[in-house]
Amino acid sequence: MPKIPKNGYSDPLGPKIEKAPMPVGYIELEAAVDVMGRDMYPDEWTGNERGYFRTGFGGQKFRSKIEHETDVAFRDAVLFAQCELECEIYGGDPNKRYELRKTPINDDEEPFMPLGDLPTLSKKTMQEIESRLSDKFNAALAVRSRREKVEDVFLRQLLWSGSLTANVVAIDGKIAALKSHIWGSEEGKRIFERGWLELDKGGGWTSTRPVLIKASDFEPHLSSSLKAKPLSSGIEAEPDIDASPRFSKAAVRSWYQNYIEGFAKESKKPSRDEDLIAAREHFGVSIPREFMRGLRRDLAPEEWTAKGAPKQQNRDLK
Repeated sequence: MPKIPKNGYSDPLGPKIEKAPMPVGYIELEAAVDVMGRDMYPDEWTGNERGYFRTGFGGQKFRSKIEHETDVAFRDAVLFAQCELECEIYGGDPNKRYELRKTPINDDEEPFMPLGDLPTLSKKTMQEIESRLSDKFNAALAVRSRREKVEDVFLRQLLWSGSLTANVVAIDGKIAALKSHIWGSEEGKRIFERGWLELDKGGGWTSTRPVLIKASDFEPHLSSSLKAKPLSSGIEAEPDIDASPRFSKAAVRSWYQNYIEGFAKESKKPSRDEDLIAAREHFGVSIPREFMRGLRRDLAPEEWTAKGAPKQQNRDLK
């Protein structure tokens, strides 16, 4: 029987399962948290700081990918040492014993086969394993610290304070704002981790809807110096009387990162004016020179900004 291609269909001629349409001008909460992380830690944020990872028979736990991988590496190192000790006592091949105990036995991925109790390792052996994995532990702790700081800014200083409003598309298609007080509850923290809500459709049916953030409300809170200055107090600013077309700072930042990568592959070094011209042509709006220069200072390779690097070529650009 031929395999069904993985093309998004549940069966060859069945209906395609589509995601709910995203309202124009909104981004999903998870994407917004990732943007905040890249803004606060432009050289260190990887995008793998948040997620649910299987922890064995007990289910899943919310944390970063590197924390999960470090836990797995530690667990496996301890298991192998126990198998070595077990074979010293009873005989056998520790490698085979390790593979047998490590191999899942069912779809629930129970971590070890029930082959009897494993021997207890000495304190010295445990310390040796911890020392061997110390670099992994330190890297995982650094990622956890960054994630927690970003989450504190987003959850407590923005959402819970009311400086930023989260939304969800209701069953009737209307965009409904979530009350800021929910972010101080345990349920709010779970919603923040998951990034979605489960809504009642009636008749016992439910629908999961992503939590959404309005991009234009979120962008004012983004800055390369976000860690060094207080966030918006929530007081409404004066209306913007500038009628020039608006642009997304986050979108331009993301585009510029790809722009840099493209030149790096070609071993080329564009000037500041070439940056500006390329950005304006790509987005079709008059992006400010100072904004692009700020991105160049923050994101461009050192050789682009070093003394003697290509600079202004056309002083008529404003």
